[in-house]
Amino acid sequence: MQKLFVSFGIAAAQMALSGVAAAADGNAGAEPRTANEPRTTTARAPVGDRRAPAEPRSSFRDWTLSAEAAVHAPLDYGAQVGFETPFGLRVYGGYGIIPSAYGDAFSSVAGSSTSDARAKAILGDLDFSGHIWRASVGIRPFQRLGLYLDVGYARADLNAGLAVDSSDIAELRDLSGGYALRSHLDLWFFELGYQARVFDRFILGLGLGMTGTLGSNTSVVALGDAPSSSLLSQVAGRIDDSFKHYGYVPTLNLRLGFDFL
Repeated sequence: MQKLFVSFGIAAAQMALSGVAAAADGNAGAEPRTANEPRTTTARAPVGDRRAPAEPRSSFRDWTLSAEAAVHAPLDYGAQVGFETPFGLRVYGGYGIIPSAYGDAFSSVAGSSTSDARAKAILGDLDFSGHIWRASVGIRPFQRLGLYLDVGYARADLNAGLAVDSSDIAELRDLSGGYALRSHLDLWFFELGYQARVFDRFILGLGLGMTGTLGSNTSVVALGDAPSSSLLSQVAGRIDDSFKHYGYVPTLNLRLGFDFL
């Protein structure tokens, strides 16, 4: 019986030693872990969740549809709508008001440049006001810059009262009554500027430009019982010539808009 217990103890000891050896072999390549070291686990991504991370909105390469307030000093102030593609093509259209303070820009430049005494005298006395329509196309060629170039066409309608009784032209002082001078100008313009985004949605632009006259059609209309005169037609023709040859005005342009896209 004693031999049986000895044999059973030897077998149990061999089995225990075998288990310890197997555990030692399994942990041979692992570094020892201290008692306070946290146990780390590898997180697995949920199966089927393939959504890409959201990318920030680009400030200059997205589609843009904007409504803007615009000032083209010293010509007009008003509003315009702009559309821009991701590759930088720009299309704009707008409407502006020409106050009397701005309406003198063309008449002053043309009047001071012309050598015609009659046109110079009349243009110097006129206070033009009216409105203007604009349409332009442009390009913003650089992906990460706001530099742009726009070129376009504008139609300006100008009105002014003609005071013949106080005119410097003796022939006009012989007339009596009221007269209105109306000029329709076909204009070209270009603008070189820079635009930036503020708070992602707001657009701020600043540019320098030039506006010139393509064509002019001026007429003098008698008001009420004022007599008509062939001299007034001659004066209108001289004013048109002055606008066509000397009607060039540099502009400083400021835009503030909101992008709806």
